[in-house]
Amino acid sequence: MKIKSSRTYMQKIVDIINQLSDNHPKIPLGKHIDTALDGEDIWSLTNNKFYSLLKNYQSKLNTVELSDDNFEVDKIIRDGMDLSFDEDEFY
Repeated sequence: MKIKSSRTYMQKIVDIINQLSDNHPKIPLGKHIDTALDGEDIWSLTNNKFYSLLKNYQSKLNTVELSDDNFEVDKIIRDGMDLSFDEDEFY
């Protein structure tokens, strides 16, 4: 008889999602997942890779002291996507 000694990646993923929802209730679940996956091909994503990406995202989010009132994921994403620059800044 084989005994499962460790939790599956799916269980770990659900745990992280629950923790993110509890710790950052003002950030919608979709934004957590979208930010964590950051352009990954979701169709070829293994449970192991999905767990790893979520865990890394959670770690980064938890290392930053945030007040939910001052944290705006949309602004951070927009700023990161805006690759324009003012040429005068470099001369």
